[in-house]
Amino acid sequence: MQNQKLEEKEEEAKEQLSQQLVQEPDLQLSNQDIPQIIQEVKQVSPLKQGIDIETSKPENQKSEMNDEQTSQFQSEQQKNLNIQKDQMTNSECEKDSQKIQNDASLSQNQPQNTSKNEQMNGGEIEDEQKIYNMVSSKCTKKEYKKYANVLFYAGAEKSNFGKSESIKQIHSRYKNYKILEYDHAYIQWIFPNKYQSSFNSSSQALSDNEIEIFLVEPLLAKRIVKSYEMMLDFYGMSIRNYITGELKRNENYDERYEEAVCGHNVLRIRRILTSLSNLGFRKYAIQLCKFLYKEIYEDDRPLKKNKGDYSYSWEMYQESRDKYDVKILEENCFQRIDQINRESVFFTSGLDKQMQEQLLENPNYSQEEIKVNKKKKNSA
Repeated sequence: MQNQKLEEKEEEAKEQLSQQLVQEPDLQLSNQDIPQIIQEVKQVSPLKQGIDIETSKPENQKSEMNDEQTSQFQSEQQKNLNIQKDQMTNSECEKDSQKIQNDASLSQNQPQNTSKNEQMNGGEIEDEQKIYNMVSSKCTKKEYKKYANVLFYAGAEKSNFGKSESIKQIHSRYKNYKILEYDHAYIQWIFPNKYQSSFNSSSQALSDNEIEIFLVEPLLAKRIVKSYEMMLDFYGMSIRNYITGELKRNENYDERYEEAVCGHNVLRIRRILTSLSNLGFRKYAIQLCKFLYKEIYEDDRPLKKNKGDYSYSWEMYQESRDKYDVKILEENCFQRIDQINRESVFFTSGLDKQMQEQLLENPNYSQEEIKVNKKKKNSA
């Protein structure tokens, strides 16, 4: 009878802890908190301290249990304690995840340090800090939202204001076609334009002030090109020449054309074309249009089914032939043609001198071939 009462009290203590975890979703738990909470549970349930709730007498003054009962009782105690620890550890993970998702305050975010496995090349950390300081000098912390796209590309903010991933995390999706296909919340951040997206209300339309920063900051320009490379690969394409923007098919183009150049991805291509035109990569947008046109209308025409997509969504971004084309382009980019035609700093500072020389010597080099040649020269 007494054992039954003890078990009932133990179950009551466990239920109390479970309710606490369920009813307080914002409760922050860490590894350091677990022993303290366990101690509090012990205080709520004297059974854990060997104290009888009803008599408050030490355990050795209660009626004695036989060895088998004692062993079973201790085993049950340990089992319950392990369950509580597991619940607290799981709760800790959930709370940490929830904290990240709820932390939408730009004012508390600084450029993030990377681990040894994510060390950045050259002075990228310094460049990130410089951009962050520049934004800080232009506005108050409450106004950081006006520079959300710049801060995201500079590594000082996550997409969707803390609810998603950093620019480096998104770039790590390279060749992860499944997540690139089914995640619909990143494309508005890696290719911002002057539209306010109706699909992702947490994204921010590109401002004129942000465009001015994107045009002159080499770090941001390089990361735009990296975003472009990632999405081109998703579509089965890649850059043949980084100065002209000329493209080529990937080896898996047939499969990727079938899976990716369709449906909502057609609208993604339009967003990419607009963003490139806004951010100083107008020649890249023109080359993408030329490549799509060729794949639809020329040679073996692997994209011939996309004729309607080209005429409806992409054609207005092709090279302007007359004043009418210019007017349509300006209306779709929300910029004047002289603003659209400005070039990014990428074409003067984004590529190192050796890469530029090799591209000029052989315009058919891809960036991978350039890197291989560079390693060969350095090892010679």
